[in-house]
Formats: sequence, C-alpha cells, structure tokens
Amino acid sequence: MARRSEHSRDELKNLAVQAGIQLIEEKGFSGFSARAVATKMGYTVGTIYHLFGTLDEFILHINATTLDLWYASMEHALTGTKEETTVHILAKAYLSFAHQHYARWSALFEHRMAEDKPLPEWYLPKMTRFFALLDHELLPHLNNNHAQTRTAGKALWAGIHGICVLALSGKLDLVKAESPESLVMMLVDATLAGLKHSPIQH
Repeated sequence: MARRSEHSRDELKNLAVQAGIQLIEEKGFSGFSARAVATKMGYTVGTIYHLFGTLDEFILHINATTLDLWYASMEHALTGTKEETTVHILAKAYLSFAHQHYARWSALFEHRMAEDKPLPEWYLPKMTRFFALLDHELLPHLNNNHAQTRTAGKALWAGIHGICVLALSGKLDLVKAESPESLVMMLVDATLAGLKHSPIQH
C-alpha cells in the first residue's frame, strides 16, 4: 500500500471508503471499526479521524456509496421491460439489491447516529430520492395529494423492508411463509388495490 505522501487528501478518503466497504463485505457491520479499516489500509487509526473528523462521518461516506449503487440499480431496473407496473419493478429491485449486497445494505440500517447529531445535509438527498421514484408512480392513485402520497410510499417501503429483513435473516423459513418475492408482490398488489378505493379519490 502506498504511503500518505503519495496520495492527495481526496485520494486518501477514497482509499479509506473502499477499505471500509471491503471490511463490511468481509465481516459485516458488527466487525467494522476505524482501527480495522486503518490496518487494512496500512495507516494509523488517527488517519481516519484526520480525514473524516468523526467515526459517524466516516460511516456516512461509506454508506453514501452504497446508496449511490442502490439507486443506480433501481434506475437500471426501470429501463427494462414494462410488463409490470413501476411499483412492482421497484419492489423487486429493492429485494434484489438487499439480497445481492446484504452486508452493505444491512450497514445502512445498523448504523445509528447519536440522538443530538442529525444527518448532514449532503446525505439526506441520497435517501429521499428513493421515495421520489415511488411517489411519482403513486401520486396519480391519490388524486395528486402529495402529503398522502409520501405517507403511502413510506408505508409501502416499510413493508417491503420488513419482508427483506425477515427473509435475509432466515425468519420467514420459521413460519413457512411464501417466497420473499411473492410476499412483496402481494403487498404491492394489495397497496395499489387499496389506493384505488381510497377516500382521497372521491
């Protein structure tokens, strides 16, 4: 590994982020630490804090790359065939990404910021853009009521996320449930059918 004098600050930050991603993929978020990342890079742990200031900020930069990859995969899914509704396609893409990148996906939700430290402004749009994809499809079902659409979108994503968590942790097997994909499709079907008869429409 090249030493710090051979890299710019931005290059070092990228090296740290990539090392952090590798560590999460190898050991999961429970095996993640600044010291372990620094060791993987061949630097001292002080380098991590010099680059990012805090461990939370470092983890957010790592998770931001996962959000970028996830969003790109969702957009790519929408470029395929249109035999299903956009909502069905997005739901399947959610499940597929969680399965393919389980460790990185889990790290997004396992990391907890301190209660007195809100998420930085640069990070928030990386999360909210996912809801924008879904809201665009749900909005016509709720008579262009943006507030109701945001609520419905978050409720649907919460349901899909719950199925992902149960499936990928092996808990669905305990109750002899249907396949994760069939459960997600049933949830989307029920949601769209419910919205069709929503009082907002009248």
